[in-house]
Amino acid sequence: MQKIHWKYLLKIWLSILFIAPFLADLTLILSRENSSKIGGLVEIFPLTFLLSLICSTPTFVILIITDYIMKHRNKDIRDIKFVLISFLTLGTITTFLTLFGSQDFEITFAYTFIALTSSIFYKLEGQ
Repeated sequence: MQKIHWKYLLKIWLSILFIAPFLADLTLILSRENSSKIGGLVEIFPLTFLLSLICSTPTFVILIITDYIMKHRNKDIRDIKFVLISFLTLGTITTFLTLFGSQDFEITFAYTFIALTSSIFYKLEGQ
């Protein structure tokens, strides 16, 4: 039986949960005129972390299932990584558009950027 790439998926998930709120706040501060009035995701980090964890769970369940199916079918490691990155990026954008619509583009950008860069940066076991 093929094992799921748990380390890879958990590194990405934790990177998103811990780094994206900081990048989102930085992006909001740099892009808005009344940046002093921005509440800040970092100021309410425990709540931000919890909501991010809950909202990202469906995407990561899909990634786990996809990884399992692709490994079970003996797909090439590069193909697996490409599909996981694609689903992660689409899932992140879809989650934010579903929850917030097109407003707060900066937050969507920050979370998507961290998802994309961390998934590219981290090596998939066997790569």
